[in-house]
Amino acid sequence: MSIWEAMGKLLIGPIELMLDVIFTFAHEFTRNPGLSIVVLSLTVNLLILPLYLRADKIQEEDRDQADRMKPGVDKIRRVFRGDEQYMMLQTYYRQNHYKPYYSLKSLLPLLLQVPFFMAAYNYLSGLNLLHTAAFGPIRDLGAPDALLNIGGLTVNVLPFAMTFINLLSGVVYSKGMPLKSKIQMLVIALVFLALLYNSPSGLVLYWTLNNVFSLAKNLFMKLKNRKMILKGCCSAAGIALLVLFLFIRPVNDSMRKAILVTAAVLLQLPALSALLKKWKVLPSSFRGIPYTKTTRAVFWCSCLFLALLTGCLIPEAVLKSSPSEFVDMLNYRNPLWYIVHSILFAAGTFLIWIPVYFGLSSRKAKGLLSVAAASLAVISAVNYSAFGGNYGDMSPILQYYVVERIPVTTANIAVGLCIIPVAVAAVYLITRKAPGLLLAICITGCVAAGAVCAADTATIQARAGEIRAGSEKAEDAMPEIHLSRNGRNTVVIMLDRAIGSFVPYIMNEKPELLEKFDGFTLYPNTVSYGPYTNVGTPTLFGGYDYTPDRLNERADEPLPVKQNEALRVMPVIFDEAGYDVTVFDPPYANYNSSSDVSIYEDHPDIHGYLAQERIQENRDEREEIRNALRERNFFCYALFRVSSPVFHELLYNSGEYNTERIHSQAIGNSVFMDGYWLLKNLPAITEVKDECKKGCFFMMVDYMTHNGIMLQEPDYVPSASVDNSAYEAEHGIRTTADGKTLDIGGASALIQTHYHTNMAAFLLLADWMDYLRENGVYDNTKIILVADHGYYLGLFGLDLREKYLELPPNTKYYGDFWTDTMAYMPLLMVKDFGATGFTTDYTFMTNADTPTLAMKDLIENPVNPATGNPVTDDEKTQGDIRLAVTTCYVEINRGNVYTHQIRLRLSNQDIYNIDNWTIEDAKLRDAE
Repeated sequence: MSIWEAMGKLLIGPIELMLDVIFTFAHEFTRNPGLSIVVLSLTVNLLILPLYLRADKIQEEDRDQADRMKPGVDKIRRVFRGDEQYMMLQTYYRQNHYKPYYSLKSLLPLLLQVPFFMAAYNYLSGLNLLHTAAFGPIRDLGAPDALLNIGGLTVNVLPFAMTFINLLSGVVYSKGMPLKSKIQMLVIALVFLALLYNSPSGLVLYWTLNNVFSLAKNLFMKLKNRKMILKGCCSAAGIALLVLFLFIRPVNDSMRKAILVTAAVLLQLPALSALLKKWKVLPSSFRGIPYTKTTRAVFWCSCLFLALLTGCLIPEAVLKSSPSEFVDMLNYRNPLWYIVHSILFAAGTFLIWIPVYFGLSSRKAKGLLSVAAASLAVISAVNYSAFGGNYGDMSPILQYYVVERIPVTTANIAVGLCIIPVAVAAVYLITRKAPGLLLAICITGCVAAGAVCAADTATIQARAGEIRAGSEKAEDAMPEIHLSRNGRNTVVIMLDRAIGSFVPYIMNEKPELLEKFDGFTLYPNTVSYGPYTNVGTPTLFGGYDYTPDRLNERADEPLPVKQNEALRVMPVIFDEAGYDVTVFDPPYANYNSSSDVSIYEDHPDIHGYLAQERIQENRDEREEIRNALRERNFFCYALFRVSSPVFHELLYNSGEYNTERIHSQAIGNSVFMDGYWLLKNLPAITEVKDECKKGCFFMMVDYMTHNGIMLQEPDYVPSASVDNSAYEAEHGIRTTADGKTLDIGGASALIQTHYHTNMAAFLLLADWMDYLRENGVYDNTKIILVADHGYYLGLFGLDLREKYLELPPNTKYYGDFWTDTMAYMPLLMVKDFGATGFTTDYTFMTNADTPTLAMKDLIENPVNPATGNPVTDDEKTQGDIRLAVTTCYVEINRGNVYTHQIRLRLSNQDIYNIDNWTIEDAKLRDAE
């Protein structure tokens, strides 16, 4: 990042972010890009109106002072020359408390316009939503208007209208001003005409509306009783707002309806305040806060604390939990760069633009602003500490996987709203009685936040070094899958979080899949040893040597070492048995969230690839956009975390953080899309050989089923705009071959989206099965489709919540989402050599059976190369199964044993009987 880019992010970034949020809100209400631009212009102009009014007043004061001094200055210049003239002018300026650079105050309105113009230019010029969008006579807001055609010559009319209004506004504003000021305004109007003539009409419309607003403001300033008129306009605007969005274009969302009502009420306050003062219910003047050096220091310390909290402390807390998730392993970039961007956003907001308001305010207003800044700092700190909420895992663009809408309790809303007046009252009283104490608190907060940021930076940098080492070892070649025509092949594909219970419904909805998956046996009575990848994958890849109990018994060895052992079991055994071995994306290798194939370095014949990093459509472009989203979302996430609970869903905005700039399934759900493109390209990267040693072994992980995402039915493909209403109206109730039903159309978004991704995975794998048949390797290939765990979907009544509620209060673990036993029910499907038909087998299985299934009839008496123990499936028949729930973050839980565990026991081999499940142990998270 160059110094100019940093300055742009610092000065322009916060304004551009504000434009994005306002436009998004406007578009949600209007559903019309043109009307949204109108709302954007009006809102922004109202927000910055105090700045312009104050700048105009300062400019007027400067002109008045210059006019008063002009006779004296002219006399000195007539009488004196050279150094003597200079000395006399300096003395005269000093006597009149004037400095020559004060003349720059006349440029203040222009200086304020420049960053807002640049932000609008960047934002609206790159807004895809405007392309092909019509508004009135304008056919395309994303292109020049081309409204007039004269003899084949196209003329853009809107820029001339903009210039005319600009000049008219200047005439009104500059009445009585010197010729120099009038020429200056003419030049500025012509410059904007030249700059915007060939710009998208949406941008020109925005700036034209700004000029209309400026003209209205200048005319308004000529009126008498301006304050009363303004208060009346505010009241009328509030009433119009209610009528428009409650009756003419009703808003159904309760949160947005509440905001509209609140805004309408707030717009009545100026008129109501005037009436109450007139009726002597309120005092005619408010006792303000004295503006002193202490209150000024309180303001700056509060702003610094807010910048540290939102720009560094909160983003680093997220990044520290799992830095590798924010790294492209094939194009390494230090994840701390995201913190740099969030700091620039925060510094621009709290250390530049808010101080600009502060600096242009009157002394009375500055005292109140210092109280407001300190109150905001206190409220933000309390909200972050008390109302962060545990909404589950987050994606690399800071979207929660589990929740689409943020659940907020009435109690939290009530408490959150009560905090605001309490904090304001406390800060106000301390400021009145002991301002020095408030300053000391502010300084302490800044020091503490800075210390935490410094410590977290060091931690992240240390982890980044480890990640970079893994990145440098990543094989850069295009991934290849080797399969043999003459030998025997074994394929193990882990589909992260794939739901085995969905398979009968999928096969019945798409009957053609039964033929595609000919020879497969579905094992629906399968259990995983944990609900998360870090617990489910050791057993899946390593077998029963790596159950949670076994791993915890080896308490003197780090979990990353034991994870690597498990990932090596099948590849090393097959490699040493003479098979050609290929591995894609081993999960949590070296306990990195991103894959690391360096764990196979001591076996050079094992081909390891970071396939999901390598095989992506428009990879570089998508990664660039993802980086931009992260740079934006870290700061937006921090604002979401420091806000009152009542605003959580509004700011989170279903994970989009109120942006209209990018609406793309391919970008917003990168984990899904990376996995989608890998499965889609399996035929293209599969190489069938006549000779391949004894045969080939291929092991891979795909994450597309991990993220629920709404796809376009009936083909279940990603689309930027999904509308399944017609299909769901006819096919909403899914059924199995034996008549069981599942109402997908009426189910929660969580169930729908997971069903969609599972269906999409099977459709893509079906294409690969066809490819294997066409190339003569389907019958001689054993294929195992398996998941590391299931998910909490609340289906089939398999919930331990009642048993959980019976536990003593001091043994309850935070949250009860883990009580849904569907989280422990993974997919398991196996096609053996030469098998035919599609069958379902209710034999009790665990995903720890995978190594045994893979080596059956191929490796005689296989032995774990790390432990020396035989690889068998005997353990599942020798007693109860003990499962573990722990934290899913490998960046946190990377010690020697799993911490914060809940123990579940399965005492019978029927996982669908809830009576077979018991909670053996549960502990408070904080008790560990």
